[in-house]
Amino acid sequence: MSRAFQLQLVRKTLGELGYQDVAETLAQRMASENGARGGNYAANPLSELISAGEYNKACEYLTQYERDESDGFRFGTDMHTDRDELSDIQRAVALYLVLRTSFLERILSIALGDASSGGAIDAFKFLQEKVLVAFDAMTKIGEKTPFVAKLTKEQESAVLLPLAMVPPTRAQLDSSLFTPAVLLTNVKGSIDAPEDDYAYLARLRSSLTALLRQAVGIAHFNRTESSLFKYGDIPDDSLADIIHKAALYNESQALYHLPPRLLRAQEGLAAEYLIASSGTRDDLPIHLLHTLTHHTDEVWYTRFSPLGRFLATGSLDGTCMIFDVADSFRLLAELDPNAEDETAVFVLGSYIPPLDKKKGVIYFSWEPHERYIVTCCLDTVIRIWNIENIVPKRRVTRSMNGSDSAELVSCFTLGERMRTWPCEFLKYDKSATPHFIVGSPDKALKVFSIDGNEVLDFYSDADEWLSILGDDASHTSGASTDPPESSLGIREPTQSHVSSEESNESASQFNRINDFAITPNGRVLITANNDKQVFFYRIPDLFDPSTTTSRIALLSLNGRLTSCNISANGRYMLLSIAPEELQLWDISPLETNEKPFLKQKFLGQSQAVYMVRSCFGYLTTTNMKEELVLSGSDDGYIYIWKLDTGQLITRVKGHEGLCNSVDWNRFYPAKSGKDYGKYWCSVGDDQLIKIWGPRDAHAKPTTQ
Repeated sequence: MSRAFQLQLVRKTLGELGYQDVAETLAQRMASENGARGGNYAANPLSELISAGEYNKACEYLTQYERDESDGFRFGTDMHTDRDELSDIQRAVALYLVLRTSFLERILSIALGDASSGGAIDAFKFLQEKVLVAFDAMTKIGEKTPFVAKLTKEQESAVLLPLAMVPPTRAQLDSSLFTPAVLLTNVKGSIDAPEDDYAYLARLRSSLTALLRQAVGIAHFNRTESSLFKYGDIPDDSLADIIHKAALYNESQALYHLPPRLLRAQEGLAAEYLIASSGTRDDLPIHLLHTLTHHTDEVWYTRFSPLGRFLATGSLDGTCMIFDVADSFRLLAELDPNAEDETAVFVLGSYIPPLDKKKGVIYFSWEPHERYIVTCCLDTVIRIWNIENIVPKRRVTRSMNGSDSAELVSCFTLGERMRTWPCEFLKYDKSATPHFIVGSPDKALKVFSIDGNEVLDFYSDADEWLSILGDDASHTSGASTDPPESSLGIREPTQSHVSSEESNESASQFNRINDFAITPNGRVLITANNDKQVFFYRIPDLFDPSTTTSRIALLSLNGRLTSCNISANGRYMLLSIAPEELQLWDISPLETNEKPFLKQKFLGQSQAVYMVRSCFGYLTTTNMKEELVLSGSDDGYIYIWKLDTGQLITRVKGHEGLCNSVDWNRFYPAKSGKDYGKYWCSVGDDQLIKIWGPRDAHAKPTTQ
């Protein structure tokens, strides 16, 4: 990259940032330096005049073939310019656009308070006597360009006359002056410093330069050696784009680099772009910190609480354990249904399964304010626990079941032999009654309150769905309704209960739901189904009985879906797809009723037979964006990828046998010098809970 181009790039950026006076000073210095070296220097004569607001001289430049040097510009007759090659219609169009922009700058001066008392009258006269006259002269030329063909005098008058009659105020500039209709070209959004007059001038003048390239085809105005890098040809925001792309490239080359999660004042914004390439694998937060051994059977599920203060785990032993993150993951509570009198809190009329059924915890969900946990279990019972008093006044030991700090408030089933897998709390105000969604592999997707009352059935209007999907929906194969008796119950083989022929034809929203997620704004429910389809539902207002739900999008994929997660900013959806793939989808197009699109794939791990769950990891607070993707695997390893590039960074041997679930403590702020937002958890068939994080030279891994 030559010095000349760098200077022109800096000059362009200064103008875009609102420092047009500094940009002009730099241009003069550049011209001076090149003149001292004996070369003719005029990076772009017309652009120079426009940048300086010299519209009269710009008009003269377009209408004369030679200029003397008395005006301070060096347009010598020995310089051949593209101006001399312009046709009559091109010169007329350029002249009209220059005069038109001169009029707009007069309006801008009025809005900024820089015009004289008669500024509006002068602007109106200038519009009539100069601008519209130039328009007439342009249209009288027999040759027409595509740009001229699109313009009419009536159209231009309708746009420009109101500006002269009632000039906009400063606050109205973005909506009245800096619009595509007025500038005849797309313009950038509002500037960061509207109080800076130079910023407005720079926007107006740069839009004219861009318009001349677009409408007239003027690419450059001289062919001197020093003008190889044309100021007017540098696209807008080039420096920012170059820096961004360079940072992405550097990051892709620095495999073990992670940006600061918490940007401190002394680090500044430069920390986002200055990437150290000397990092090693040991710099990653992949070091074993704690091993928790409280469960007595396979551990299937883990999740940090919404505020990051607690960690919960669910096991085949029937318990849900809760740990204190900031207190070395001390056990706070053990939610054990065998220690509770469930019959006293069973919802009236709900089917009660036999007491000898296994109560292994398949899935659970934290209430957004960390007051409740809902567990879905192998015995088909949905249990709601109140954990508001989870932090006890006395230490909980392994011999204590923690029941004093948690209370089973209600439990119910969806019906006899109706299984329940995923569950998720809805977003709501803390003063409102909590509600949650429960999904089932047995054709159920419903909303309940914490007292067990059904509020909404997503599948209630079956006739409507059948009319949408056609008669094939009635051919759905019935899945077995026998509740599973072991971990294999949630680890279905790759072959579905639905045959391949039926699967292609069936209405998948009536089949097995393996997982689902709710977007951070609480408006969209996303279900990952066993028949390789993803459904997007609009969540209605539960407090408005007239509202209904609707399906807003559908994705058909090529594998069995086992896990679904949403990024913190709501832009991305992460899917685990058997047998060996993760996919990252951009779901932001849903906001404009467009279809999501595939952004990235992650390969390396294996989940050929069993349910394995993945997660987003390492959330940076500066932009609320995750940097990593993690997943368990059949081989007991945890696989870690870069989110943006899809690169497999490393794998960590976590468990003997299957690693069922992983979760990252994304939302916990730094406390007492420790950033628990760099901690994550894995659980497996070896009955172990493992806590991972940054290397701590002063601490040794602990076992509890």
